[in-house]
Amino acid sequence: MAGQILERVVEVAVLSVAAWPAIAPCASTAFRRAFPGLALRLAGVVVAYAVGIALLVAFAPIGLVRGAAAAAVVAMVAVLWHSGVARGRAHGWPPGSLRPFALGPWTRQDFFSDQSRRLGSTFKTSQFLRPTACLVGLSAGSEFFRQHDDVLVSPPWSFGRFIPGGFLRHMPRERHAEAKQVLRLAMAREVRVARGLHPRPVSPGTGAHGTRVCRHRRAASPPYPAQCFRSGCVCSSESIPRARNALD
Repeated sequence: MAGQILERVVEVAVLSVAAWPAIAPCASTAFRRAFPGLALRLAGVVVAYAVGIALLVAFAPIGLVRGAAAAAVVAMVAVLWHSGVARGRAHGWPPGSLRPFALGPWTRQDFFSDQSRRLGSTFKTSQFLRPTACLVGLSAGSEFFRQHDDVLVSPPWSFGRFIPGGFLRHMPRERHAEAKQVLRLAMAREVRVARGLHPRPVSPGTGAHGTRVCRHRRAASPPYPAQCFRSGCVCSSESIPRARNALD
């Protein structure tokens, strides 16, 4: 009897650890603040998985529980292999981990500079589940785009379907040229000066418009955008309305 109980405990532990890639983002405060919708969906998946484990252990035959635990072990080994820094080297991939739902790009301000120091200016990471190649350095990046512009495309974003004509970078070539010209004219120096958007000297600890930098940008842990665009923040209450007025 004691042996069966110990076996079930081990099997539950293995099945639970297998879900860690989805649990970690839910446990991250910074991730939840930046992506509340995604974090909520992940939490729902984790809860459903936990209920499934409980039902499996309580009612399924012992052989089925052992099979599920063995499958979880195989899945964890596969994730560890996929997350290896050297993964894909034989195919010419840059170094870096493709761990699912990596938190570093979203919660560490120094993530990209740190990876660049450790792995070189070109490395890979994952954007949730999508493999992403990163290139640090303005000159190197510009040269890369110049050399490979004919084969590079920007992956579509889901919110683009709500924008008439599509998001700027995904517009058809003719429409993109028209919109780009309009934006260039709207953000010309004369327009920015007339609208009060042109930078002017400020004292330390103040923003670009002479206002106090918001508490989010002084915070030690990013991400900033999801916090800075909230109502009442310096960034949203002053900078964004001015930018909108300049484009009206």
